[in-house]
Amino acid sequence: MKQSLGRRAIRLAVLVVLVLSGCGGPVRQARAPAAVRPRVHETFTIPREVNGLCVTVPVRLKGKSYVFILDTGTTGVIFDESFKGELGKPKTFRTLRTASGIDEIELFDPPDAYVGPIDVADGGPVWCSDLSAFRALSGCDIRGVVGMTVLKDYVVRIDFARSRVEMMSSDKETHPAWGMAVPLGYAESGVPYVTAWVDGREVRMRIDTGDNTCGRLSEAQYERALRRREATVRDSTVVDLSGIRRGESVRIGELRLGHYIYRELPFSKGLDSALGIAFLTRHRVTFDFPNRKMYLVKLREPARPARPYISGLVFRRSAGRLLIQRVLHGGPAKEAGIRPGDVVLKIDDTDASHLEPWRAARLLMSDHEKEVTLTLERSGRPTTFTFKLRPGL
Repeated sequence: MKQSLGRRAIRLAVLVVLVLSGCGGPVRQARAPAAVRPRVHETFTIPREVNGLCVTVPVRLKGKSYVFILDTGTTGVIFDESFKGELGKPKTFRTLRTASGIDEIELFDPPDAYVGPIDVADGGPVWCSDLSAFRALSGCDIRGVVGMTVLKDYVVRIDFARSRVEMMSSDKETHPAWGMAVPLGYAESGVPYVTAWVDGREVRMRIDTGDNTCGRLSEAQYERALRRREATVRDSTVVDLSGIRRGESVRIGELRLGHYIYRELPFSKGLDSALGIAFLTRHRVTFDFPNRKMYLVKLREPARPARPYISGLVFRRSAGRLLIQRVLHGGPAKEAGIRPGDVVLKIDDTDASHLEPWRAARLLMSDHEKEVTLTLERSGRPTTFTFKLRPGL
């Protein structure tokens, strides 16, 4: 088997796929659906800097609007841990499966939060997670995730060419004008999946708009792809709710979905097989979740993130200072000698003392190769580091 190492990639993925068990006190249940739901047709704009990287919707909470990821690969609704004080005391806990294994989470009563007219409480209990890595790597102030417990009752259309998301009520009809119809199934967790053919084998693949890569393959499917004579492997850094970790991806020969055929797409190794954002951006996508259909219309060009060149740095604030939290393996900052714990004083000519981590990340993103200079404090002494941003997300 011939393998070659291509450029490194960073994978931004929300991987929360299955609630396994729980115990504890009572939790307020999702509100019972009305006999007739009000008609919904809302249109939202995806911020330019994340279009092609993730799908976002605004969520209103206490008169303010926050950016949430729209994630078909997540079962429920997640709030950033910065909201923990507003959610009150946890009512119970659950054990869930993430990319790194089994984690235990606290569940809270849903707050009065809305996606357009859609009540987030319809999705039942919510949980909190630290989403700082998502903010740092996207350069967008992401504060939560809206998953399938809210989305399952609606039609969701994602038009990457126009940076737009529409959420509509379902009319229980088929719509050939929406594109090629692909049947949707639902896993036990409520996450949707399709049946595709990967290198001639039938594979059940989840639809995961929280994964910014083309997707992932289960271990067995991944090993099968590696056995292809001309398999190409590249390193990747995976960012999900379990943290930041190393990974790799391999190009598959052929993927068939309906009557569409795709060749040489990169897929990473995961707990399951799934199609992600980098695959979906090749289309205008309409999910008719109540009628169990996904409609695809191929675009001439896939949507690309506006700022694909990055530093490989993750920031955090502590004691009023901006610190380097992580330096991603294989990134230009790592090679320049930057270390976790370094204090950021300046980014080029910008004073970093009051910068939020996601704003610092945005300053270190570009749509072209660009040289940047960071002034850092290490062991009480200021030091400058200069390096060039590289393609990543």
